[in-house]
Amino acid sequence: MPPDGPAGELVGATLVTRAYALLTLAGRDAALKQLEEAREVGRHTGSARVLALCDIQEGAVHIWCSDWQAALTVLGRVPLDRDLLSGAEIATTLLNRGLAHASLVQIGRGRRALQRALQVATEDDLAIHRFKATHNLGCLEYVAGNLPEALHLMREADTMPVEVDRGRARLDRARVLADAGLLDQAE
Repeated sequence: MPPDGPAGELVGATLVTRAYALLTLAGRDAALKQLEEAREVGRHTGSARVLALCDIQEGAVHIWCSDWQAALTVLGRVPLDRDLLSGAEIATTLLNRGLAHASLVQIGRGRRALQRALQVATEDDLAIHRFKATHNLGCLEYVAGNLPEALHLMREADTMPVEVDRGRARLDRARVLADAGLLDQAE
């Protein structure tokens, strides 16, 4: 068993981070097993933070595997508490909730989660999270059939001065442009 206190929390947080690497190296089951070990550390140390990080990471694992309902179940347990989590961790949780809701075509819930993510990102000056929330709101509006708003939000995200890989975002925008009949712009 890990030591108590901050050292134990550090062990738990390290196991959480390792779980995502295991996902790509050994698959979903290995990642979930690692997260259960991290949860044991969180319970042993009494660390609500480690337990919350486990849920955030498990949600990401389920999203990676396109298991949207499982992702929502675990992400729904994450306390959006600024005394426990950083603004970036809260924004990430909300972004992932929004993505899962959008993937299940739960438009209202997805919109609320993404708007909250955008609010947190704006308040905490998290440029990458602002970009992701704005772009993902555009994707959600596309799923909802609101092409003008989807294009507006995607364009807004694309003009943000933030260093991110824009390849996927531009493909998403091209798909919306093509569906809107704007083939030259999509090209």
